[in-house]
Amino acid sequence: MFMVVVKRQIPGIGPTKVCEFPRDINDLDEAEKELDWLFRIFTKNNYELERRDWNFPRNSTMIFEKKLTAQTPNIDWEDVWIITLEPCVDQETITKHINSALIK
Repeated sequence: MFMVVVKRQIPGIGPTKVCEFPRDINDLDEAEKELDWLFRIFTKNNYELERRDWNFPRNSTMIFEKKLTAQTPNIDWEDVWIITLEPCVDQETITKHINSALIK
């Protein structure tokens, strides 16, 4: 289970979370298809997809990231949307990890 997190890069502030929602995705191939689908939704709204090649670091919380950049002539900064796919950790798992750390 993964959480899709959508952030917007705000000048002077940095990435700000816009929304997040869980997705029932079990492998990285499914993850890439899911993110490509999300990007197609954004590109229909005149967002230009900035394509990048990303590795999949299995030991990292960030599994996949791509960026969307909208070039707006009236604004002197780029409107950047960041979509990440992160493992969805439930409260029971967090509690279990804390308890096992305390026992040691």
